Amino acid sequence: MSHADAIERLGEHPFAAFAVYWTCGPLFPISMFVLGLVMAKMRAAPLPAGIMISLGAVVFPLSRITREASIAHLADLFLLVPFLYLGLRSMFGSRGLPGPLGDRDAVGS
Repeated sequence: MSHADAIERLGEHPFAAFAVYWTCGPLFPISMFVLGLVMAKMRAAPLPAGIMISLGAVVFPLSRITREASIAHLADLFLLVPFLYLGLRSMFGSRGLPGPLGDRDAVGS
């Protein structure tokens, strides 16, 4: 389906289009930005990870609006790298890194 066809079909459902694109659409980058700030402030993640999540949230809408592949790849990296790090840290233990399981036993708390 071409872009023009998709836009034309979207016009057939104005309430759904409004709900998805204008209401729910901005919530993803806003929530990622806040998540990055809160994780860094609460020290649930290292400061660079929180900053990268927040930067990814800022770059994400720019990449989708401009449809530039290089900006999209940058936004994806800004979001992928900290979440990959946090996921691997969660799976294999923190090994002395600050975080939710860094100072206590996972079973005993």
